[in-house]
Amino acid sequence: MNRTRTAGATVALGIALIAATASPGSAAKTAKPVKKPATTVKATTTVKATSTVAAVASTTAPTTPAKREKLTLALPESELPAIPNNIGTLAKILGYYDAEGLDVDIVRVKGTPQVIAALQSGDADVGNLATSEVVSLVSQFLLQLRAINSTQTDLSFVIASNTGINGLKDLEGKTYAIATNGSLDHKLAQLVLDAAGVNVSKVDFVSVGDPGARAQALAAGVISATTMSISTFQSIRTQPKVKLLVDTSTFLKGAPIVSKVNAASPSALAKKSQAIQKFVTAQMKLARFFADNPREWAADTAKERTDLKVENLQSLLGFFSASWCVNGCLNLANLAKTNDFLYNTPDFTNLRRIEVNYWTDTTFVKTALASLKPYPGIDAP
Repeated sequence: MNRTRTAGATVALGIALIAATASPGSAAKTAKPVKKPATTVKATTTVKATSTVAAVASTTAPTTPAKREKLTLALPESELPAIPNNIGTLAKILGYYDAEGLDVDIVRVKGTPQVIAALQSGDADVGNLATSEVVSLVSQFLLQLRAINSTQTDLSFVIASNTGINGLKDLEGKTYAIATNGSLDHKLAQLVLDAAGVNVSKVDFVSVGDPGARAQALAAGVISATTMSISTFQSIRTQPKVKLLVDTSTFLKGAPIVSKVNAASPSALAKKSQAIQKFVTAQMKLARFFADNPREWAADTAKERTDLKVENLQSLLGFFSASWCVNGCLNLANLAKTNDFLYNTPDFTNLRRIEVNYWTDTTFVKTALASLKPYPGIDAP
């Protein structure tokens, strides 16, 4: 059986000391108030125009939409992640939801399990969570979620470790930090380690918290390894005790799945379909702008993550060139491959098999594509 525990006395003390000395920029943030787009949308306004036909549906946008829908989005990180998946938050900050006539309340929690809890309780309408959790919940009749879109299918994950770890097998008997038991980073790490022949039951998984906390714990030598995005690794890569153990391509080979989706609750699907449509459309428009203007993404992310330098974020743009969900990232062929992959993992051995149409709803992406038209080159619709 896989061992997972909360951080023990040594890890907890180390993290407490790190938190006491952390810079203000590494603290968790809430989204800034949305700036309303100008009546005429230009490239220099908050809602940015693009040369593609779909970045903004019209050259004019009402300052105050006739009808404003409301939606609550649950996110599993306490601070803005420095990867394209942060579009869910940037769409609020940059006014893209507002331009669609949508008021989005963002609730930040710690890890996928708490996103699920928010969806179950009705505290959230949509959650950004692991695809595996959506399939598992629907299969077991626990919560009839539907994936409505994604903002990044490949989360550019890596495994970072201290310099004393020479290979993945060395992690047996060592501490491996995760967000919490059952979180996405936890499950993907298990897949990658198992694919490399590691006895996962011998790895000491400890719940530490969000990526920033795990990165700080690794840099301080409190833990042996952890999963994080390539962007988070960038913030600690110069630390003397830190090394890149598994790069993005190797990680993806070990866990070749559509990692995350935005999933809507049954109540939201029944009562807030117009709000969900505006939500999906706004995110696709922003993804298209960033696909055309990736340096703008780096600049906008750096404004919210003052602990990261814009030039460091710009250096990562090559990793993200195919990551923008310009067409909603609900390609059914890719989702079918993910479904097959999941049902070949130990966690799904005893689960009722369901197919993709049981846990996805492509209506909202299709409707957005009907007006925006498909964006060529990446994210095949």
